[in-house]
This record gives sequence, C-alpha cells and structure tokens, in this order.
Amino acid sequence: MKTGKTEEKMIPVAIAKVVYPGKSLGQAEGKAVFTDEGLPGELVLVEPKKIKKSYIEGTTREILQASPRRQKPRCQHYRACSPYQVMDYEDQLAIKKNQLEEIFSRQLRLDSLPLTIIPSPLPWGYRNRAHFHLLWEDSRPRLAYHQPGSLQEFVRVEECFLLPEKVNVLLLRLLSLLETSGLKLIKEVEVRFSFFSKEILLVLFIEPDGPTHSEKILLSKDFSSSKGASRIFLDSSRNASVSSTKPQRLREEPSLEPLNQESAEIFSAEGPKASPLLPASSTSRLNNLAHLQALSQLLASLPIAGAVAIIRKKGKPEEQVLFGRPLLWEEVQGRRYGLGPQTFFQVNVVSLDHLLRDLKAILSLSGQERLADLYCGVGTFGLALASQVAVVYGVELLPANIALLKKNLQENQISNFIVAPGMASQWAEKILSQGIDIAIVDPPRRGLEREVTQALRRYPSRHLLYLSCHPATQARDLGQLLQVYELQAIRFYDFFPQTPHIETLSILEAKN
Repeated sequence: MKTGKTEEKMIPVAIAKVVYPGKSLGQAEGKAVFTDEGLPGELVLVEPKKIKKSYIEGTTREILQASPRRQKPRCQHYRACSPYQVMDYEDQLAIKKNQLEEIFSRQLRLDSLPLTIIPSPLPWGYRNRAHFHLLWEDSRPRLAYHQPGSLQEFVRVEECFLLPEKVNVLLLRLLSLLETSGLKLIKEVEVRFSFFSKEILLVLFIEPDGPTHSEKILLSKDFSSSKGASRIFLDSSRNASVSSTKPQRLREEPSLEPLNQESAEIFSAEGPKASPLLPASSTSRLNNLAHLQALSQLLASLPIAGAVAIIRKKGKPEEQVLFGRPLLWEEVQGRRYGLGPQTFFQVNVVSLDHLLRDLKAILSLSGQERLADLYCGVGTFGLALASQVAVVYGVELLPANIALLKKNLQENQISNFIVAPGMASQWAEKILSQGIDIAIVDPPRRGLEREVTQALRRYPSRHLLYLSCHPATQARDLGQLLQVYELQAIRFYDFFPQTPHIETLSILEAKN
C-alpha cells in the first residue's frame, strides 16, 4: 500500500477493541488501523484517510460482518455526537473501564488499579445543555452538528435523545416559528435545561448582517438503520462565516432600543407572519434593529424562562437579553446554582448529585477543615461542602463565572467562601502554602498547569480530589503527584452515556 495522506483503496479490517477516545482498533497489512466505527469482533470496510509508517487512520464505510451485540441507534445523527449508541449500556461501561485500565496502568505502572464504576442513573435524556448550528435548506431551518473531523460538513439533527423530551419539543417549535417568520440571522443555537425547575434558557448566536447561503443535503450511510442521516455540505462561499465558531465581524453593530410601532406591527396578535420588512439579506442598521426586535417578540411565544443573543462583532461578542431572564436555577445536594448563558456546569446533573453525595461520605468532614477549590467556576464543589468546613478558597478566572459565583453564595447564605479572581496557576502556591486540608481540582481537558502541580507537591494537602474529563492528561498529572501522594481510589462516573467521553475522580492522600 502506498503511503501518504490519503488512499482511495478500501480495506477490510477485523476490529479487536475500542480504544480511547472511541476509536475502533484493528490490523491490516501489518499496520494498526484506527477507524470511527466498529465493535469488537466485527469486520468493517475502512476508507483510509491518513497513512503512516506504523498505522492507518480511516473512516468506516460498511459493516461487512456485524456483531450480535450491535443494536440500532436511537438518533439518526449518532455518529456525530454519540457513537456508542450502537452498544448496550453495560457494554459501553465495560469498554470505558478497559480503556481506563489501559491508560492508568500504562502511565502509572501500578500493580492494581483501585477503580470503581458508577453508572449514570439516566442513560438517556441526561444532558442539560446542547449546542447546534442553524442552517437553511430549501427555506427551512435545520439544526445540525459538525460532521466529525470536518468544519465544512454538518449532520442534520431531527431529535436528540440525549436531551430531555421537553427540550426536543421546544426546539421543534423554535424551528417552526423561524420558518414562518423567515428570520435568518441566527447562526447557532444553544439550549440549557434545569432538571430542578424544568425551565429552558435559549442562547442564540447572531450575525445580523452575515450573508445567507444555500446548503446541499446528501445522505450519509447509517449502518444500523435503513433511513440514513442527512449530512449538509456548505458551499465554499460560506466557509468563513459559518464553519468557524469564532466571532465574526459585522458590518454594523446592532443595538436593542424600545420597541417602536413600525417593528411592533411586524407580528399580529395571532402570531408571527412572514414580512417583507425583514429581508434576510438586510444590511441597514434599521433592519438589523427590526430583526432583533422581531426575534424578541417571536421568542415571547415560546415556553422558556428566557432567551439571550450573543451578537458577534469585532472584538468581544455582545450579550443581549431578548426575552425573560438570562438565568436558570439548578439544585444539587440542597444547593442552588444560578447558571447563565455561557456558564460551564456539568452536563449530567443526576450523576453530579451522586458524585457530591459520595464526596461528603468519603471526606468525613469535622467542620474544621480548610478547603481550596482551585477551578471553582460557579462554585460546584465549594458550595456543596462549605457548610461542613471552616473556610473555602475558590479560584476562578472568568468574570461571568465570578459574578454568578457571588450570586450563588448569596442565594445559599454562605459566608465562609473566599473568592480569589484569577488563574489557578497564579493562586495555587499562595493558597496552599497557608495550610490546606482538602484541595479540589477540576481543570480543563489539558490538565493541570505546571505551577499548580508544583504547588500541590510542595504544599501537599491531606486530601486531594482530582476530577477530570480527560483520563490521559489526568494520568500524566498523577505521575507527578504520586511522588508525594498516595492514590486511594479512582471513581469512574459515567457523566456521558452513549458517548466515548469519560469523567474520573481520583482520590489521593498525602504520604506525610
């Protein structure tokens, strides 16, 4: 086989196992082959995409011999966001367990791995947040995810079973209203759901003067269903405006002003109607304003708590409330968390509740402990434990998160929480050197910054709790931390059923 970036020849591959992060692994012509779909024991036909000296990366084009354990996925777009839908949930957990054992054993060289699996109480309908692209096909709005590995191809989303049913119903209503109105300024849609209040917050990413383009719809082969999932290919002229998720430059900067009579008449009392006053290709400031005012009235007819526009313009995107309130309240372990349009919060609240309950039991707190939450966000862990410790130091970088954190402290009447604005790398040594009993770290996927790792080693806390959504970087960091800590347990909480993603909590104690 000729080596190079691509190769047209299809190759049959017998799948041996599924490795992290969700790649199916087999052998062909003396090389390891990584492809995007295939269960252990299956024979699949792979189209090579990248050919290296010792391995091949490709895309599965056909299942030649299916496993008896393969099942029909519920979502037509499953390959774009939740490829493990073709497996029984118990098989998913077993595969993830094997992946964790391989990763940690290889990195840490432990004789045995103290691993516990905690399944999600909700294998379906568990997500409290989802982000979609909004594309137009034959004058109809469509929700879509990126085709994996491509910024120019999209997969149409008809219904996502990872979301609560109420969210799917709301999204269908939104699409119907947009189709009737003809408003095309929305480029992306994010939906947030509270499992506590059952309320929904819509976040709409807007480019009021962005050009509209037609999309081509092709069918992508669905190995487990005769229907097939729609895949959208963007015209080349659209690449710069939609294929990137970075803020785009606008010709004019829109602003919302009190609704005037002209724009108020765009919709009648009976509901939204298409209007020639709102051409999709509008370029004037007046029509930008009319677009947003019309959108605001349109959203008022939906059963949502509020809607917020993220208006993309040169520099920092502008956040504008379109309707209702820009806040949801979630409750976990008796604590209320206010969540804003772009707030990070765990997507699986039911599993988060289980994790926080376990933390309280594991730590056996006396009320005298000093706790440091070095990546605290809106206070997920610090708030949950504040009433059982003497003081909490919470480090957070993003101003929006800090504002909500302070609001959450007030809402929960917590007075022993000290907020440290800035990066964990800036604060870790200052806080840990004061003598901390419990340190909690929940860093981004890239793992701990070098300064944080050094501070945790120089000033070890009695307990160190490390939550991670990327086991490979967590294992790398543990390799450094285990010089001064002992690994007591690794708890695998399945925050992401039907997907390859893995969330692990490593529990460590200082050696001295």
